[in-house]
Amino acid sequence: MLIDRFDRAALYAIELLRAQVRKATTIPYGTYLFTVCSMMIEAMNVRILPWVVALIGLAIPLIGSGFAVWQLVVLWVVVLGLIGVVSRFVVTTRWQRIGVGLVLLPILVVAAWEGGWWLIPADLAWLAIQVIQRGRAEAVPQIQ
Repeated sequence: MLIDRFDRAALYAIELLRAQVRKATTIPYGTYLFTVCSMMIEAMNVRILPWVVALIGLAIPLIGSGFAVWQLVVLWVVVLGLIGVVSRFVVTTRWQRIGVGLVLLPILVVAAWEGGWWLIPADLAWLAIQVIQRGRAEAVPQIQ
């Protein structure tokens, strides 16, 4: 079900961006967007995937609405930025991170009308990574 939604969202984004081309090229912007995301995922570790999914989840409705929802997107980008900064300095266990992800899901569902649903795939990706990465040491600082 989630894969079907992602497929539909990706096709929708590509369709919206089909007529737009990258500066001074004939490359469709939608193709460029997914190429850049793919390169980022390959260049960095898998832990960046939820952040990329979140940014794509915010970009699709922003562009699809003709930038009409820019205030909500800015709000969510600020919230994500604060979470990113705070998470670099807080030491947590794997179970605490899983708990935060589980608590965040219903909050995003309740905040759906304010754009929370755009971030649900990112939260699910983050949860999946936390569940799968058993070998990571407990209580390791996020600063590298």
